Amino acid sequence: MVETDVAKASALKFVVLLGIVSLFADMTYEGARSVTGPYLAVLGASATVVVQLAAIPLFLLVKRA
Repeated sequence: MVETDVAKASALKFVVLLGIVSLFADMTYEGARSVTGPYLAVLGASATVVVQLAAIPLFLLVKRA
């Protein structure tokens, strides 16, 4: 019975830790995506290039029916 309590506690710790890692990974990804356009503009890219490069991932992620 003690072994099952230890196993449950370990499983809970693992799930919570995985959730925290996922949270930080998502914050990093979204933060990087939000500065891509302005960064390209600073590098001297035209508005057309910035829009095209920002829109490409959106078209790739669209689920096809």
